[in-house]
This record gives sequence, structure tokens and C-alpha cells, in this order.
Amino acid sequence: LKTNRRGIPDEFKSLEGRAEFSYKMLWEMPSKKLVLHSYVVKNKSSGLHNVLMLSSVQPLLGVTKDDKFKPAIYKLYDFTKGGTDIVDQRVGLYSCKSKSRRWTMVAFFFLLDTCRVNSGTVCFLNQKKDPRKGNSFDFGWKLGMQLFLPLIRSRPVNGLSRPVIADPT
Repeated sequence: LKTNRRGIPDEFKSLEGRAEFSYKMLWEMPSKKLVLHSYVVKNKSSGLHNVLMLSSVQPLLGVTKDDKFKPAIYKLYDFTKGGTDIVDQRVGLYSCKSKSRRWTMVAFFFLLDTCRVNSGTVCFLNQKKDPRKGNSFDFGWKLGMQLFLPLIRSRPVNGLSRPVIADPT
């Protein structure tokens, strides 16, 4: 979060009287569903810097000793945030996306790519294989064939070339 956001208490915004690696936490009282964390670190260029994080995870108390006394909630965030990067990496290898000015087509291509990666992950996990080591191209090819071959078979065969009529699987 940025420190100029509305609703952040002044004692969380201010760095006066706070030492490096100091940590404060504040949560909403009735339900404790939202927790605001403030952690002070020292930058090489600008000195002390306030790092704010708003989380819906239950308050995790404690700090890590191996990583500059970083609060446990920040370490949990760092550990779990890699999912999006991995999906983007796997989508980037084999994508069905093409250039388009229509945002609906771009969104559709994104959905197709994300669905392929997620279904491949589920399939590999069901087979007790590591999704990162599975062949994403082969899975995408088989998935595509399973999706469009029934449509091709339901159409009349007149006018289609021989390789399309034959079953490639």
C-alpha cells in the first residue's frame, strides 16, 4: 500500500521514532478479517522506508531471523506469490494468443491459455507428476484435438483433405 491512502492511521504513516526493522500490526476489531502491517527497512538511496501491507490472512506474529528480521506475514507472502509468475512463464512457452485490437479477443486468448495451463497442472497432479516437468506442448496438443475433433467428425466429409479426415490420435 502507499502511505497516502485514506484510512491509514498516522502512527503507521510516520517514521518518527521508529528504528530499522521495527514492525507494527493493526487489525479491524469486530471480525479480524483485515490486518494492516507496517515494517520499516533502510534503503541505500533514501534511508528509512515504510513498507505497508494489507492482508486478509489471520495475523501471523513473529519475525524471521534469517532475513533481516522480516515479519512472518511478509515471508509467507513472498513464499506464496510465485503462482502467477509460474503461470505466466508456462503460458509464454506455447500460447494461442495473436495480435488483435479487440479487447474481447485478447481476453478470450488469455482465458484459453490460462485454462490450458491450469488443466494441465490438474492433470499432471492427478497422475502424480510434477507439473513443471510435464510436457506442456503435448498436453495442449492433445487438449486441442479432443476439443475440435468431435466437431470435425460431426460435419460432412465432402471437401475435406485426407489428413483432416484421418484421426491423428
